[in-house]
Amino acid sequence: MRATSILLAAMVLASCSKEPQGERQTIDSETVDKALAGKPVPIELAPLRLPDIEKHQIYGTSCAFAAEGGGLAAVAIAMTDAGYLKVGKEVLRFAADKGSAEMPFGTWTEYDGLARSFELETTLGDPPQPGGRTVTFPGRLTVRDEHERVVYDRPGEIQCNKG
Repeated sequence: MRATSILLAAMVLASCSKEPQGERQTIDSETVDKALAGKPVPIELAPLRLPDIEKHQIYGTSCAFAAEGGGLAAVAIAMTDAGYLKVGKEVLRFAADKGSAEMPFGTWTEYDGLARSFELETTLGDPPQPGGRTVTFPGRLTVRDEHERVVYDRPGEIQCNKG
C-alpha cells in the first residue's frame, strides 16, 4: 500500500512538470486583473446610526452624505483622517486621501480602504466656504471596488459640521 502511494505521488508530480516548451504565454498583470474583475457587483449602503457612531467613535469634525430619497440618515461620513461607510451590518473604515481635493473644515473628497474607495464631490463646482459651524450643499457619493469599478453612485446632500 505504501509503495503504491509513493508511486502514485511520483506519477502526479511527473505529470505536473510535463509542460510543452514554447507554448507558454506571457500575460501582463493588467490583462489578468481585467479577466478576474468580471462585472461590478453593486452594493447598497446602510445608514450609519448612533450605535455605529458610538461603537466606532466617529466623533468630531465631519462631512456626512445622505442619498437623495433615502431620508436624512448619513450613509457616508468623511472626517479629517478617516471616512466611514456601512455595507450590510459592517462599518468599514477608510483612510483619508490627503492628496485629494479639500472639502470644508479640513475633510477630503477621497477615502481609500482595503477593498473599496469612496469619493464625495459637490455638484456645485467648488465646495462652498462655510460661514459658520455648518454648511450644506448638493453632492454625489461614488464607491468603487478593488478594480476601480463603480459599485455605488448616488446624488444627495452633503452636510459638513465643525466639531
